[in-house]
Amino acid sequence: MKTFFVDTNVVIDFLAKRMPFAPDALNMFQAAFRGECVLYICSLSFTNIYYVLCRQQSRMDALAALKTLSQFVQVAPVTTLEINQALNSEFQDFEDAVQYFSACSIPNVSGIITRNPKDFALSALPIIDPKDFGKYVSF
Repeated sequence: MKTFFVDTNVVIDFLAKRMPFAPDALNMFQAAFRGECVLYICSLSFTNIYYVLCRQQSRMDALAALKTLSQFVQVAPVTTLEINQALNSEFQDFEDAVQYFSACSIPNVSGIITRNPKDFALSALPIIDPKDFGKYVSF
C-alpha cells in the first residue's frame, strides 16, 4: 500500500470545505478511509489547522474535526533532527521546510501531496497535486 505525506493546506481544503479544492482533497481522504493508502500529516499541522478552523467555526467544531482527522491519518513527527534540517535548508518557507523533512522521515513515502509545488521546489520526493492523486491510487 502506498504512503503519502499531505501538506497542511490540503488538509485545510478538506476540513474547511474550501472550494474548488475540497472535492480533490475529499477523494484522498476517502481513499485513506477505505484503506487504499496511508496518509501522513506533520504533527505541527494539527496546531495550524486548529488555528485556521477556529477562525471559521467554533472551538468545539474545530476540535471535533481534528479528532475525526486523527482517526484516519498517521502523524509524522517533528524532532530536533527535522527542525535542524529545516533551519539549515535552502527552503524559502520555514513551515514548508519542517513539513518536508518530516515527510522525509516516513519510510517508503511515495510523495508529498500539495497544491503548491513551488513551495517544495527543492524536494527530492515526488510532488503530487491533489487533482492527480487518482493516478497513484485507484478510487
